[in-house]
Amino acid sequence: MDFSERMSPLGNATAAECADYCIALFSDLTKKVTMQNLFHDGGYSSMGMSYRAMEQYIKSFEGIKDEYGNIIYG
Repeated sequence: MDFSERMSPLGNATAAECADYCIALFSDLTKKVTMQNLFHDGGYSSMGMSYRAMEQYIKSFEGIKDEYGNIIYG
C-alpha cells in the first residue's frame, strides 16, 4: 500500500472517494460511457513501474513455483 501511495501522483483514494466514484459510475452522468477502462488509482496506472520494483516483484514469486517453473496460486 505504501508503494502505490508513493507511486500515485494523486495518492490513494479513500473509501469515501471510492464510494463517490461508484455512485458517479451508476448515475446518468455516465450514460454515454461504453466499454471504457476507467481507473480510480490516483494516476498509478499512468506512472508504470520502475525496473527495480519490477525485479523485486518477480523475485517474490521464486519460492512458489512448481518443478516446471509455473507459479503456484493459492
